[in-house]
Amino acid sequence: MKESDIGKRVDEQALKLIEEFKQHYQGYIKAHPEQTDRAKIFEGWAIQKIAGLQLIVFDLAKSINALAQQPPASRAIAEELLPEKLRKRWEEEGVL
Repeated sequence: MKESDIGKRVDEQALKLIEEFKQHYQGYIKAHPEQTDRAKIFEGWAIQKIAGLQLIVFDLAKSINALAQQPPASRAIAEELLPEKLRKRWEEEGVL
């Protein structure tokens, strides 16, 4: 994929996230009218998004690690997907 394509996809995704936050914010202030600090509401929303991404990455790492325990053909695929350096770091951190 070309760098310009990646940039375009990032921009498109950013616009989707902005819209998603706007909807979250409107729903949140309806449910909690006393809460008006947009920055705090955004912080909570962003933390939830990041936590979700971490879980996805951890699950992918576990799947890749499981592939690495399989016969050589599957192990080669896993090694392509998860570099040794990253695998070692995640093993040390207890992710895998």
